Amino acid sequence: MTLNPDTKKYIPKIFAAMLIATALLFAMNVRYYQKYADFVPVNAVITDVQRHITSSPSSDNKTSYTTYVTYQYNYGSSNASKTYTATRSEFFKFGKEKGKRAVVKINPENPKEIEDTYGRNACRMITGFCFAVDAFLWMAIRQIKQEEEKENWS
Repeated sequence: MTLNPDTKKYIPKIFAAMLIATALLFAMNVRYYQKYADFVPVNAVITDVQRHITSSPSSDNKTSYTTYVTYQYNYGSSNASKTYTATRSEFFKFGKEKGKRAVVKINPENPKEIEDTYGRNACRMITGFCFAVDAFLWMAIRQIKQEEEKENWS
């Protein structure tokens, strides 16, 4: 890998910024884990699947889609079980069909609240991407150091 000499001086600064971003994202992942640690799984039925279309004037009216899935589930003791309905956004519509059974995690203290898998998964993917960029930048810094050592020996 050959690096532009002007770029070499910015790589450590970019690496430091990416490490900070990765640490913050990692903390967000921990926060998601802690928030949903006490949620309990329940069997649910998908009652509705909607795909909302959004056009953004700031991005040349490009269209984006958001899938919202509505789940219905029972929660409570067998004598006092109540039926609840909750909707959450999902990454993919694939496999989300009306009438299909699914397992969702709910807050036992507030059964209307279900786990936000969209936010959690987005945070995980961005954190993974940042880890990959960190590794790439670390390799670039190592290469720069090796080149500097070769120049010093010459």
